[in-house]
Amino acid sequence: MPHIIVAGYPRAGTTLLYNMLRETVKGYETFDKEMKSEKARQVATKNNIISKRPTDISDAPQLKQNFSDIQFIVCIRDPRSVLVSKHDHAPGQYKIGWDHALKTNAKKGVVGKAPGLIERHNKVLQIPRPIFVFYEDLVQNPNQEQVRLRELIGFEYQDEFKNVHKEAPPQKLALQLNGIRGPETSRIKAWKDHPERIYQQFNECPTLFNIVEYWGYEPDSSWFQQIIDEIKG
Repeated sequence: MPHIIVAGYPRAGTTLLYNMLRETVKGYETFDKEMKSEKARQVATKNNIISKRPTDISDAPQLKQNFSDIQFIVCIRDPRSVLVSKHDHAPGQYKIGWDHALKTNAKKGVVGKAPGLIERHNKVLQIPRPIFVFYEDLVQNPNQEQVRLRELIGFEYQDEFKNVHKEAPPQKLALQLNGIRGPETSRIKAWKDHPERIYQQFNECPTLFNIVEYWGYEPDSSWFQQIIDEIKG
């Protein structure tokens, strides 16, 4: 069975993309919540399935070895904006850091720690033959990304990506989206509103500069001088 897994960076649009696919793709079984890939295969009633769980990137090499039909769609976002992302389950706190992320749930808030951005990035690089979807492209040109996925995977659609936010998603997906909302282009450069956070994270972990350049968000580290100048006033 063709099995599409949506995974990737945390706070990089995995839930947004999954909900777009869930609402528009024909002929695939999807689920009303985040689900581990092996569990999705066990409960599926159709031959073709799409599941979503960002941390499935950790199991990607083994999954590809065990199941030849798996295709990963991996969501990527400017690491700087990932590092300033927040979530309603952890009010007032940054969700992702270079060294760890906050594990949260709707009832208890912060319940522990999870791997940070550096470890997640290294896991992404181990995924065999992924299809990358960049958050910035998805929110600015959703239908263009929809066409690209059709060409790469062969999806057939019943609606357009840009229309998906008009319908309320299932409750558990809405929670991960921080509520019911469409693609937010205003969040693309969110990191510029948090200079102190960016300064702290990149000083603690200079490897972050390499990741920003790896994905083509900056040609070099000269942008960081603007952060320094803003903090020093």
